[in-house]
Amino acid sequence: IENHYGYVNPSSFVVIEKYSWFLYIADEHEKALEANAKAIKMVETAMDEGLSSDFQTELSRLQIERVKIIEKNWTNYD
Repeated sequence: IENHYGYVNPSSFVVIEKYSWFLYIADEHEKALEANAKAIKMVETAMDEGLSSDFQTELSRLQIERVKIIEKNWTNYD
């Protein structure tokens, strides 16, 4: 996600998001929440830096997934 130059690819949040799903289905809910928070932070940082205006949709999806993790009703990875 972060290369040896210190650059973080703004779309890397997708990898973290999917990792949160795998943690969730493995009943590692706290770790899934941590991964989700990291993905949200990555998207917010990308938005703050003006890297894309399309990230609002992604941010909303991540926030919805966060609620599903908390409520333990995340039934599928979209």
